[in-house]
Amino acid sequence: MCVRAALFTCVLSRLASGLLVDSHSARTLKPESDKCNASVAPTVAYVFLAREHLPLWPVWEDYFKGCPNGSYTVLAHTQTPGAALGNHSFAGVSSVHGKELPASRVQNGELRYNWAMVEAMFQLYGEVIKDGAAPNGCAPQWIQMLSDACAPVRTCTALHSLLTEHAGSSFVQQIHVEPHSERLRKSSQWTTLWWEHAHALWKSKSEIRHYWGTRGREPFPDHERMEIAQDLSSNAVNVDGIDYGGALDEFVIATELKKRKADLTGITLTSFDMNWDGHPTTFTKPAEVKHFVRSSSLFFARKFEGNPEVVTELRKLLAGRKDGEELAGAGQKDWWRRTSQFEKR
Repeated sequence: MCVRAALFTCVLSRLASGLLVDSHSARTLKPESDKCNASVAPTVAYVFLAREHLPLWPVWEDYFKGCPNGSYTVLAHTQTPGAALGNHSFAGVSSVHGKELPASRVQNGELRYNWAMVEAMFQLYGEVIKDGAAPNGCAPQWIQMLSDACAPVRTCTALHSLLTEHAGSSFVQQIHVEPHSERLRKSSQWTTLWWEHAHALWKSKSEIRHYWGTRGREPFPDHERMEIAQDLSSNAVNVDGIDYGGALDEFVIATELKKRKADLTGITLTSFDMNWDGHPTTFTKPAEVKHFVRSSSLFFARKFEGNPEVVTELRKLLAGRKDGEELAGAGQKDWWRRTSQFEKR
């Protein structure tokens, strides 16, 4: 694990060993000035997984208006080309100069529980790396994974304040699995990856795909989706002949980054409410949304239905947030203490 005081030395040693990224990538991606110093002025790539458009986009527009100028990029993986960009009927990522992943690299069909979901995530990492600098001239230092049912519930300024204290670290859970395994770890899919960690996964994607590609559930036809999805025994990942409950993406990122000795802050920054059946609650009414968001200590939340009433409530709640709420001084320490899944590896 990299100790933050010795982060630069640690990164150099990993570069030399080839553990994280090669020297050429380090020269082209590593911030080279105080303007691009993650401990001073973070830059974040927000990447979305969607089937069609982003129904909660008006909430995201409000959020991005509060970001430091030029400090973010937006990229969407959509199975409906053009839908995430927006049109005369609904807003989309083009309103903040965001883009869609090229259709040739999009994964289609049911992604959950199989390799296609991980591949879609990796393709998003690769496109962020390829795109280079954000409008502020800095390459994104973190990549925030989101879905079309995710919404911001704290301000962009508050997120940046947190990130300045965690340069070099990814927000990825390290949940121990059952049956016990020294090697395997799980995390929510909605991670915040430090750029070197995302690059390491992208660079090793063929090796990772070879090992993990057949360990999830095979894709199933759309008409069978609901029936099979309710059978949790079918949502298993097989490693060394043992079935572990969960989605493949929950294992791959957490385990591969642990294997690479990445510096991990053992939480994710997205709240969700898990049902008894192993699926997150979808909030459809303003009163439910209000109660859930007000109880959240994190920065993003899901799953929200994108109906007009829910969108209006989310915008109202975000507008009522203060930048330093529960994040300044002792309040931040309390926030970490209250986060039960915190585990510093």
